[in-house]
Amino acid sequence: MSLFSIVSLLILFVLQTFEYNYLAVPVTSIFYQGGSESFAYQGMYFNSRKDLIENIKRTFRYVPCKYLLIHLTAIRFRNVVNVSSNYKNFIKTDSKPPFTLINIPPSLDLIRIVTIENKQHFECNSNFFTSYYSANKCMDDTRKYDKLKSQYKLIGKDWHSRIIWRFTWKNCYYKCFSSSNFEILREKLLDELNGYRESLRLNKVTVNYALYLSAEKLAKKIAEKGNKINYYSHKFPIETVVGNISLPFANTQMNKWYTTFLSMKKNNHDYILEKKNIIYLFTLYTTQVGFGIFKANKYLIIVCMYR
Repeated sequence: MSLFSIVSLLILFVLQTFEYNYLAVPVTSIFYQGGSESFAYQGMYFNSRKDLIENIKRTFRYVPCKYLLIHLTAIRFRNVVNVSSNYKNFIKTDSKPPFTLINIPPSLDLIRIVTIENKQHFECNSNFFTSYYSANKCMDDTRKYDKLKSQYKLIGKDWHSRIIWRFTWKNCYYKCFSSSNFEILREKLLDELNGYRESLRLNKVTVNYALYLSAEKLAKKIAEKGNKINYYSHKFPIETVVGNISLPFANTQMNKWYTTFLSMKKNNHDYILEKKNIIYLFTLYTTQVGFGIFKANKYLIIVCMYR
């Protein structure tokens, strides 16, 4: 078989296994007193739905028409503007005239086009990407990992910490905590940590921005080095705890640290290098923390720096 044939087969395989997600393109609809309608998109104007659809299809030709939607986000008549909801007033680009508006079910997750600082981005679960393919991967991961709801089976046996974990993460799974570049995960890790500290009768800790930046930098460095936490652990700053965990189970990481802390309290000889910093996370001397999070394929690097 020739090299060309092999490459062609590989390309065909990729195209067949690539799964698309719906892309919604925002457009403004303008009505005039005589009943005519035009459309505004990215500084361009179109006098018919047909012209608009053809332009959108050319612009996003890498997305099959079946998955390409036009969202009339605003409908304007004179000085009155009606803003559409996230699920109303869509046009399917593979539909036929008269290109009737449709509504979509709220359960349908979309990739949406948004403009940030005059640049086009693709939004998935409040995460922003410069390419459709990256956003599409985000959507695939969100759908796949959010189906996993068995995290409670992985947390420690201490009944008090189990109550704190359930209270913190109630109904918050991958889709919830991965939104906004895992900002929800950072917030809930802090809440859970303070819940454990409160049970130990310790004061709550607060977020320090400098620690956050340092933790982010370290998380990225670890991910780029192939997640080799044990190999690089001797190079970590003294007041640092690092976790490497499968994406859908990231909401169990703080409980893992706390469970290790409880075990170390019972077994004083268990102060090995990889664990010794955990105990200081749950002492009265720690008052500030910063969480760094970086995605590395199917895993998440979570770094907690404290002082």
